[in-house]
Amino acid sequence: MKSMKSHDFHVMMQRLLPIALKENLPNNVWACICDVSQLFQLLCSPVLDIQAIQELHRNVPTILCNLEKIFPPSFLDGMEHLLVHLPFKAMTAGPSWYRWMYGFERFLRELKKKVTNKAHVGASICQAYLTEEVSTFSSFYFEREIMTKRKRPVRNDNVDPALYEQMVSIFNYPGKGYGRRTHRRVVGDEFRIAQTYILMNCPEVIPYYNDYREMLSLAGYSNEVIDATIDTEFAGWFKTMILREAENSLVDSFLESLAWGPETLVRYWSIYFVNGYKYHTCAYGDNKPTMNSGVSVSTCSYDNSETSFFGYVDEILKMKFTDHNKLSCVLFKCTWVDPVRGGGEKGSQT
Repeated sequence: MKSMKSHDFHVMMQRLLPIALKENLPNNVWACICDVSQLFQLLCSPVLDIQAIQELHRNVPTILCNLEKIFPPSFLDGMEHLLVHLPFKAMTAGPSWYRWMYGFERFLRELKKKVTNKAHVGASICQAYLTEEVSTFSSFYFEREIMTKRKRPVRNDNVDPALYEQMVSIFNYPGKGYGRRTHRRVVGDEFRIAQTYILMNCPEVIPYYNDYREMLSLAGYSNEVIDATIDTEFAGWFKTMILREAENSLVDSFLESLAWGPETLVRYWSIYFVNGYKYHTCAYGDNKPTMNSGVSVSTCSYDNSETSFFGYVDEILKMKFTDHNKLSCVLFKCTWVDPVRGGGEKGSQT
């Protein structure tokens, strides 16, 4: 491990070291190293929990004693002894990121980039700083549509949210695809799953969902049978109910468009920006140094217990509705990992 910065060592010590050593060291040695990692992770967090810091202050002597049992005396010099003082310093002075050197180093780097004449370093920095201040001050008087450095979009910017204000709930999420756009047909079970997912996530459809579920419950079906029936038949029942109400002009045009369902021809991308984040498909990220295809979803069961599902994005699809040109919904088709230990992967769902 060469050419590593101080921040790299912070990440290794706080996050990676316990994972890397778990299967390679005895449990007592690994537990001691985990205690040190958690100590620094807690001290370097943006928000400090006073009770946790006080408990940590009481436990530091025990952690040091455990280190003395494992490592030779030459390892335990004055730097290791400083651990005793760090919790008290955090309680007195606040979070450490207000005091460490990374912010100053970044600022010094910006100042060094302003030096164009090494014979007059100070004058170069002053001249560049004045130019930057003047340009920033002038940008406040430009028209709103003129793009400046101060008003440029953020890295993972969405489209203008004002374009989505008049849409129905689930279609009110601003985002944009990036890269090559292609098309394909969605048919069969894949189309049924996507349509049911859209309907189940529209608050406007919830009253119809509750009526349908109550109707099945009164018929004596179990919860498992009701869920299976909703997955296969709710979209057709919803269409029948909405079209029946539409004959008497009792339903909104948005719901009527939802009832007819989306088009089978969909477009899809490998990259999508939404909520300030960048997502890409698993296939696109195979040879990339970072992974942006992982997702997680929290669900509640019948006994109100919460379960988290984890998976990765296979495809990013955009489905349009035929009867309304403004209704379109972007779906992530994912492969979910079974939360049961050793369960493997589950089927691909939206």
